[in-house]
Amino acid sequence: MKVLFSTPGFGNKGDHMMILNVIDMIKNRYNNAQFYVPYNFKNSEFIKEYGIGYIFNMHKYRNKVHHRLLRVLGNSLDLVVPKIGNTISSKELDVIIDTSGYYVADHWGVDVVGVIARYYNRYRKNGTKIILMPKAYGPINNKDLITNTNELINSADLSFAREEKSMEILSSIGSNMDNIYVSPDFTLLIKPEFVNWFDYNQRYVVLVPNERMLTIIDKWKYYKFLRQAYSYIRKEYKVFVLIHSKKDDELINEIGIDAPVINSDNPRVLKGIISKAKYIVGSRYHSIISSLSQNVPAIGTSWSHKYEELYKEYDISNLIYNFTGEDDLKQLIFHLNDPNTYGELIGKLSKANKLREEKTLNMWNLIYKTIDSR
Repeated sequence: MKVLFSTPGFGNKGDHMMILNVIDMIKNRYNNAQFYVPYNFKNSEFIKEYGIGYIFNMHKYRNKVHHRLLRVLGNSLDLVVPKIGNTISSKELDVIIDTSGYYVADHWGVDVVGVIARYYNRYRKNGTKIILMPKAYGPINNKDLITNTNELINSADLSFAREEKSMEILSSIGSNMDNIYVSPDFTLLIKPEFVNWFDYNQRYVVLVPNERMLTIIDKWKYYKFLRQAYSYIRKEYKVFVLIHSKKDDELINEIGIDAPVINSDNPRVLKGIISKAKYIVGSRYHSIISSLSQNVPAIGTSWSHKYEELYKEYDISNLIYNFTGEDDLKQLIFHLNDPNTYGELIGKLSKANKLREEKTLNMWNLIYKTIDSR
């Protein structure tokens, strides 16, 4: 069985984790599964490690002209790529799994969604199964984006929204809801890895920045928040900064926080470090997922509704910091340092995670059923 990951690479550790989980779950069910990525996939080490092949005629094009030119090239390459190394033509694909977590919203633009939808429709005519893994959707107000989003949903055999808010948005724009289900982010199934170069017995807290925060808040206000969080936490715990994206590394260098920075290429290692932390202060969605899914509390910041919805599902919305002042940040940290409230919080996370794992396994059963029907 030939499976294509519809993604241009790892923009951050969350992208990496989602693909790793798909590999794990597909391999567990289908021993003969072979995985492929678009020719522009940027992570060569990952390709070597997992023996992943290429397909030339699949790409998230920047614009319509680029799309048309490379489509002609792709059609021509379909005739020859089976003879070039570990490559296949588009007509050989059995399944396309779209692992991208968030690209359908007004601020991401219009064209990319339409181009992807048209490609999926083309593959589907060849008998390829199209599966859209759990995503956040919205806001969607642009008329062209509404049209393209509905075309994207119609192009898929099976789709998932991460939360009820995204389902409401899709329903409000007239999407076909017949094959769309709510399922949480699925990386909670990723197992952590532990390394001998890190001391997990330390009393520590993890700080995870996100350069995307600078799109919704003043740069210096966000920098001040990170410095203050570091200053308060270090009085009780050692602080480690975990990097989920190259741009986050650049941000930390500019802020100048005097804490050890960990930038591992392996997201399972980062998840292992988070698993033994007292708590985290995070702005990256998948750092927060890695934390909460392992019963580790997280003070979070938000630049999208997907954060608020996640915290709502765990019934811990009070742990989102809304930049309301230094005293509120101190109170959140004090809250997590109190043994009684901390214990109650761990119980709440544990209860929620049992339900989220059940929902995620149900999602995979629907995926297996869709693949088996090909």
